[in-house]
Amino acid sequence: MTAVLVAVLALSLFLTYGTLTRSAESAARDRLSSAARQVAGTVRAAALERLSQLREVGRDSVVRRVLGASAVSAVDAARVARTLERVRSRSDSLSRLPVELWDATGRRLAYAGADVQGGRPPVDEVPFAPMYTSGDRVLFW
Repeated sequence: MTAVLVAVLALSLFLTYGTLTRSAESAARDRLSSAARQVAGTVRAAALERLSQLREVGRDSVVRRVLGASAVSAVDAARVARTLERVRSRSDSLSRLPVELWDATGRRLAYAGADVQGGRPPVDEVPFAPMYTSGDRVLFW
């Protein structure tokens, strides 16, 4: 009789453990999926906002003129820098980073924010090149 009672209790414990484990895994999976969806939505909204800002800069007549010019005057560079500054003046985490305007040949035409030294990698490299240091910061393209 005692052996049967021990067997029933052991089986009950085993089944209860399995049920609780599956329940906990399911709850954790649901919470993780929900968190991932929230993060994805936030990132998507921020990316769309950044795209809108950059398109606005791209439509600016001074920016378009400077991109087509063989030489950039100091006045035009200052105007472009003010236009680029609008992208930096938003209240997101990227607002403290420098914003630069480069032409298709790899020549920096204007910038807003810190003057980052080290230059841009060759145009034919991947969109995000290896990290490099400039002063006390680590940057990448």
